[in-house]
Amino acid sequence: MPNNIDYLPKHSGRLIGEDNSEVNVADLLQSGIPVVAGTIYKKVTIAAGASLSDEADVRLYKGCCLYMPAAWTTAGISFTSSLVSGGTFNPVDGDDGNEITLVAAASRVVSVDIFSNGIGCLHFIKLQSGTSAAKVNQVAEAIIFLGLKG
Repeated sequence: MPNNIDYLPKHSGRLIGEDNSEVNVADLLQSGIPVVAGTIYKKVTIAAGASLSDEADVRLYKGCCLYMPAAWTTAGISFTSSLVSGGTFNPVDGDDGNEITLVAAASRVVSVDIFSNGIGCLHFIKLQSGTSAAKVNQVAEAIIFLGLKG
């Protein structure tokens, strides 16, 4: 099973893997995740005891939001990025020289203004619980869905 699955909304309101199989299917209606035309969902996971997610390919998307899990140890979210899959991931800073950080909380949706902070030009990202200087390990596994609009 791949670490990162692209999820496409299907007429039944279910998340279906890119190969259209129903392995690890999540019911959108039961999970409370809205289906929006033209939006895909990518799942990233921060393992229990870790602070960094697996990678997600976010090239070609112009809108983004994060669906935060109920099992979230209080921390902001920052980003690391690489030009290539499996490459070296570095912290993402804004044009002011500071690491880009979002306020996040359990069971919330976090809107990401990708144009004002430059995230829209990134290729591969990993979500960081906390910042590169102050990482926050998640107590439980944290599954985060990225809503991406093309």
